[in-house]
Amino acid sequence: MAIWKITGRRTVQAGIRSAGLKASVAAQVAARVEAGLILTEAKRRTPVQFGALKASGRIVTRKTGVAIRFGGGDNAGEFQDQPLDYAAAVHERTWVRHANGEAKFLENAVTAAMPGFAGRVAARTKAAMGT
Repeated sequence: MAIWKITGRRTVQAGIRSAGLKASVAAQVAARVEAGLILTEAKRRTPVQFGALKASGRIVTRKTGVAIRFGGGDNAGEFQDQPLDYAAAVHERTWVRHANGEAKFLENAVTAAMPGFAGRVAARTKAAMGT
């Protein structure tokens, strides 16, 4: 039976903790960058009558990642004192024909971004880690 003695254990443990934290932060930043690209595409697809719905699109940071939101809630701004609680209705009403933009504007942007998404986040994370 072999017995191994590791010297510098605390230094190694501290390095692992530090690398884990750096990797977590780098992955969060990478996910936020990708979410920003999806948000830009979703806004391009958003039906526009007065611009309030399009302007309400934002990225919300969560403990487990990021989310893209349109409309009211999560500290969204308001446009001309009108809460933007119609975002879901505009998004889901596929039978409505818009002069510009489309229903499912966020869902379609996310679907378009999914091929290669994990690889892009991993590559951005790896680049930020310098590996």
